Amino acid sequence: MSDPLPIDELKDQELDPKRDFVGRVRRQIERRTATSHAATFSWELPKLVLLEFLKAAGELSPKKDPRK
Repeated sequence: MSDPLPIDELKDQELDPKRDFVGRVRRQIERRTATSHAATFSWELPKLVLLEFLKAAGELSPKKDPRK
């Protein structure tokens, strides 16, 4: 018979996490997510503003009549 795996010995020594562990992990994930959203927003915003500016400039320019 083979030797027992080290994992089998460790499963009996399982400990419950501290009470605030899950809350700390959740807050850390939320902070990273918020930072990611802020970075994405600050990266994409100049492009969106430029596109809106170009659209507005295109709408203000006189249209050429295709029949001429």
